[in-house]
Amino acid sequence: MMRFGILYLMVFLFGLTGFTVMISKAPVQEELIVGTWEETKWKYEKNGDEEVQTYQMGKEDAVGGQPYRIHQAETWTFLKGGKLNLLCKGNCVQATWSIKGRGNILQIRYSDNYTESYQLTELATDRMELNYECDAQAKGIAKLNFKKIGG
Repeated sequence: MMRFGILYLMVFLFGLTGFTVMISKAPVQEELIVGTWEETKWKYEKNGDEEVQTYQMGKEDAVGGQPYRIHQAETWTFLKGGKLNLLCKGNCVQATWSIKGRGNILQIRYSDNYTESYQLTELATDRMELNYECDAQAKGIAKLNFKKIGG
């Protein structure tokens, strides 16, 4: 009887150790996102429909009958401490960023307290994909793709 208790304890400790090692080696979203990212493209998909069109970065078009621009920034620089610099055509806008939820929501807050929330679909060392759910008129999802250009 005592041998089974020791065996169960050893199996439990082995499993706990393995789990702890896996968690400690997993990349942390807040560390992966730090650096300079270039917006390569974005595409708009209407809910329930096929892909409508793929846009190049910053291109304007009519979506839902209204002129629509997903984001004007061409380069996003995420800094440690939650600072964000958005660079577009020589102009720099500063904001703050944080990762919310289970690491799947990127929240950007501007100086006027306006907040944008993006679904963080993919985050790797060299690429990132964000989804932005458009307003009720457009009824769709915009997918923004980035590649990392600086560290």
